[in-house]
Amino acid sequence: MTHEFYFPFPPSVNSLYEGGSKQKRFNSERYKKWLKCAPELPDYNFKHVEITYYLYFPDKRRRDSKNFLKAIDDWMVKQGLIEDDDFNCLTHETIVPMGVHPNGAGIRVVIKEC
Repeated sequence: MTHEFYFPFPPSVNSLYEGGSKQKRFNSERYKKWLKCAPELPDYNFKHVEITYYLYFPDKRRRDSKNFLKAIDDWMVKQGLIEDDDFNCLTHETIVPMGVHPNGAGIRVVIKEC
């Protein structure tokens, strides 16, 4: 069975948290704002999935595509959609850059239960 979800374009992993060494890390303002816009997900608690991420970028800046998946993976775990975001649960991941879409920047996530 396949499920599809759409997420607003997330902050990169480098800007998810604030605080430094010897300080407790906490969610950055950008991350808090993104979390409020993230979709509510069903509580399926999938144990083994294949995921395809389709990335629609907001502009032509050079980016490391993988840096934008951490927020989504963590959200799917927190919402109970997937059991964990480790290699035992995420058995296969595909990242497909789809180019620039300034008005519809975001990430489409297609999940297939294994």
